[in-house]
Amino acid sequence: MKVHKDKITFREAHLRTEKGRNMQKDGEFYKQIKASMEKHGMINPLICIQDGDMYKICLGMKRFIIGCDLGMQEFEIKVVPNDNVELLKEENAKFKPTDADNAYFKFIQSKQVS
Repeated sequence: MKVHKDKITFREAHLRTEKGRNMQKDGEFYKQIKASMEKHGMINPLICIQDGDMYKICLGMKRFIIGCDLGMQEFEIKVVPNDNVELLKEENAKFKPTDADNAYFKFIQSKQVS
């Protein structure tokens, strides 16, 4: 379902501040996600839990920050009943791979010690 950005918030309190959101903008992964979203748009929905009339992001904090920076007003979200780690892993496994994901996985693999 599509939801206006004003109805979406962060689960983590530190991300509700400008300083906290700006900290998310550091690093190569952020740049890769932003480049992917500029090229393809937002491919995967934000995974959220409902809290009254608001939706708290469980998965997709960087995508939400980038989307807002790019001027998006509405976001595709999927509401899950709770933020149980196993449920979130299942939802994450359903995501379509993106350019950013592929770059991130290559980065992680390059850091693994054999």
